[in-house]
Amino acid sequence: MLNPDSESEEIIEEILSLIKRAAVDKKHPMHFMILGTTNEKTPEMRYVVWRSFNPKELTGQIYTDKRSDKINHFRNNPLAQLLFYHPGRKCQIKVNVEVLIHVNTPETNAIFKEMQNGREAYNTLEAPGTKHNNFEDTKKIKPEFNSEDFVILETKFLSMEVLELNSPNHVRFAFNFKEEKLDWLVP
Repeated sequence: MLNPDSESEEIIEEILSLIKRAAVDKKHPMHFMILGTTNEKTPEMRYVVWRSFNPKELTGQIYTDKRSDKINHFRNNPLAQLLFYHPGRKCQIKVNVEVLIHVNTPETNAIFKEMQNGREAYNTLEAPGTKHNNFEDTKKIKPEFNSEDFVILETKFLSMEVLELNSPNHVRFAFNFKEEKLDWLVP
């Protein structure tokens, strides 16, 4: 539980530690999180896997297919929101991020090559979301695995808002990483 009497640095360190653990522990309740983007008209959200996090650089990684709709969303607007939720702590963490797209780089190629499971997700014959009349047609993959459609989305943390439900003393705050400023909010 967050202690509002702690120094702001300790509180932020605790939250960043949760986010770091979520990236390295596949069983962590925040390993799967929600990525929110905007298309030209409406917000769009999807469940994704949190792959890595560097608390010193405030950057994290998500993998995707370069043919997915979210890539065009980021080309039009590189700002997005991540939503983590820890059910045991009843803690919600919303993070505003700027997204950089990495495709066909030495890093993306190395990660793809080392990938044990899931490479087929980035090697479908057609783009994610392509419509078909029968289910079997949606599962067709390329004859050879390659990393040409594998993308790393690098997220740079800009700010976050945290809400932890601790009845009767809920804790809510906003933190701006650039200004290093914590503001307490009414839950």
